Amino acid sequence: MKLEVERWLEKQNFSREITNLFEESITCYKASAYRASLLFSYLGFQSIIKERILKSEKPNNIKEGQWETIKRKLRNDDSWDNEVRDCIKRNNENTILFNITDDLRQQAAYWTYRRNDCAHSKPNTISYSHVESFWLFLFSNLSKFVVEGGVNALLQKIDKYFDLNFTSEKSNFSNLIDEVPFAVNVEEMDYFLNELESIFYKQDTDYPFAYSERIISFLSELIKLESSYSEKIIEFIKRDELTLEESILGTHPEHITLFYNDKEGVRNFWRTKLPYMESHKFTIFAALLRNNLIDNEKEEAIDFFIEHISAKRNSLFPELIEELKFHGYFERYKKLVFLEGRINDFDWANKEGRNTIVDHLNILGLDQEIVESINKTFDYANYPYKMRNELKEYFLNPQKNQEYRMISESLGIKPTNTLGF
Repeated sequence: MKLEVERWLEKQNFSREITNLFEESITCYKASAYRASLLFSYLGFQSIIKERILKSEKPNNIKEGQWETIKRKLRNDDSWDNEVRDCIKRNNENTILFNITDDLRQQAAYWTYRRNDCAHSKPNTISYSHVESFWLFLFSNLSKFVVEGGVNALLQKIDKYFDLNFTSEKSNFSNLIDEVPFAVNVEEMDYFLNELESIFYKQDTDYPFAYSERIISFLSELIKLESSYSEKIIEFIKRDELTLEESILGTHPEHITLFYNDKEGVRNFWRTKLPYMESHKFTIFAALLRNNLIDNEKEEAIDFFIEHISAKRNSLFPELIEELKFHGYFERYKKLVFLEGRINDFDWANKEGRNTIVDHLNILGLDQEIVESINKTFDYANYPYKMRNELKEYFLNPQKNQEYRMISESLGIKPTNTLGF
C-alpha cells in the first residue's frame, strides 16, 4: 500500500533531482531512519524554493543588484541553503520575496530547527511523527511559496506566446506550463485564469465561439498539473456557458474522470449538459462508458442519450463504434427507434434523430424489422418530413436501394413511394 506522500509525489512536476530527494526520504522512513528521512525531505523542500526563485522574474520591490546577489548565492553550493532560509524570512516590503503570513514563516523556521536536530546530532528525539508532520506541512503549504509578482510575469510570457506576431503556432509551450506552480499561488488561480481568458479574447478573434487547437492543448496541459491547480482549472472550464467544456472533453476524453468522478456529478452531467453537446457528443458518451462511470445506470443513460441524440453529422466516429457495440448501445438504438417507434415521433425524428440516422443505419444495416418500421412510418400521408429527406437521400445509394427492395419483397410489402421507391 502506498504512503500518502508517495501518492502526493506522483502528482507533482518536480525535477528529477528533487524527486530523488523525496524518494530517498521515503526509503529512509520505511527503514525507520527518521532523522535521515526528515533531512532528505527538508532538503527537497529547500531545493523546491531555490528552483522557484531562480525560475522567477525579478519582483518589482527588489532592486536589480539585490536580485542578482540572491541568485548568485543560490547558485553557490556553499551558500544556497542559508540563502533559501533568508529568502523565506524576509518580510520587509522592500525585500520580501514570498507573500506569506508570519505564521507560515514561523512554521518554516520550526522545521529548520528540526532539520538542525537531525544534521547536528542534537539530543532531541526525531520520530516518524516529525517526518509525517513535515509532509503534512508540505501538502498544505508548498503551493503558497510563490515569488512575489510571479503571476503577472508569467501572464506576460503567455500573452507573448499567443501573439502570432512574436510566436509561431507550432511553438512548444511546455516551459510555460512548468512555470505555473512556481509562479502562481493556488489562491491566485482565479485571478490567473481570468487574466488568461482575457489573453484568449485578445489574441484569438474566434474566442469564445470557437477554440483553437493551441487554446485547447494549453488548457489540457494545465489540467495535468497537481490537483490543487487542476481543480481550479476544471472549475473555470465548467463555468463556461458556451462549448469550452465540450471542446476539452471531446478532444481529450481522458480527462473525463477528473471532471466527473462521483455518482451524483456524473448523473447530473449526462442529464443536464451532455444533451446540449453536439460536436463531440458520442466521443464524450463513449468516455463515460469506457471509464465505468455509468455502469449502475447504463441502460437508463443510453436510452436518455438516444432520446436527446441531437448531434452534428458525421460525429459518430469509426473509432467509437466497437466500444459502443460492446456496451449494447446499437441494440438499444434499434429497439427505441425502430421497434418502439421513435422514428415516427415528429419532435424526435425532425430534430434530435435526423442528423445521425444514416450513421446508425450504416452500422446496424437493414433487416426485416428496420425495413418494416421505416416503411410503416413513411407509407402514410402524415410523416416526419425532415427525417424523410434524410432517408430519401440515403436510399439514392443503389446498393441500399436494392437491399431495401429485396427485404420488402421478402416481407410481402411494397416499398413506400415517399422515400423514392
